[in-house]
Amino acid sequence: MISFREIEWCWKLKPLMATGGKNFIQPLPQPLREPLDLQATLSSTKAKISWQPPLLLEGIQTKAAWQQWDYELDILDVASNNAFYTQHKSEYFQVERLQPSNLYQLKVRATFAGLAKSNLSPLVQTDWSKELIIKTWPMGDYNFLWAATDGVWESQELLEPLKRKALAAHDIKSMKQVNTSLYYVDNKKYDLKCFNLVNPEVLCGFEAHNVYSVDYDWRGGQLYWSDTKRNCVIRADLKGVQNQLLPIFGPV
Repeated sequence: MISFREIEWCWKLKPLMATGGKNFIQPLPQPLREPLDLQATLSSTKAKISWQPPLLLEGIQTKAAWQQWDYELDILDVASNNAFYTQHKSEYFQVERLQPSNLYQLKVRATFAGLAKSNLSPLVQTDWSKELIIKTWPMGDYNFLWAATDGVWESQELLEPLKRKALAAHDIKSMKQVNTSLYYVDNKKYDLKCFNLVNPEVLCGFEAHNVYSVDYDWRGGQLYWSDTKRNCVIRADLKGVQNQLLPIFGPV
């Protein structure tokens, strides 16, 4: 035996309750709040857009309440003031053929058509979500490096494809790329080391211990890292010499 919790909305299932000679039909569901957390990941010509469904009314709606809404996504080209709509059921949409280096405005709302097509119920819509302003990348190819528990990974703007770049046996806590060199902190040993991304067989000869995180000053050309043993910040050149203990003490 199945419960109503396990039954998706069925157009022909209409529970009736007779009271005082009157029949009451179960009301059609309707979204009561706008979608949340509208966000987008961009390339120069594409955007992956996602959002969260409307929140349920606390104390009134349970987790079993209907949430399989339709959605209307509005995409406005700010420069030309041209907009287009998309209608779909999922909380995700990928749009293509965008203009590079261009501003777009996004907003989404939830809808429930019900029996609107048969004129038995009106179309129900929520308010529009908070607007999101996005800008596509300039035309070109871009690569990103990601620190992970199983090494360093590389991807393009939309995280496709995602492939391991180097250091497969290392749990990377913090890293900083300087030209072709990658300075990284091992999360297990808390050692700061260097890796050549172009010629892995070439050793950098850089190493520091008791390191929690690392950063680089592009203007001054200096590395900065936090020393967990001495609770301070240390500065050095890219070869790891001329170390300077900075007057920054405490947990860092």
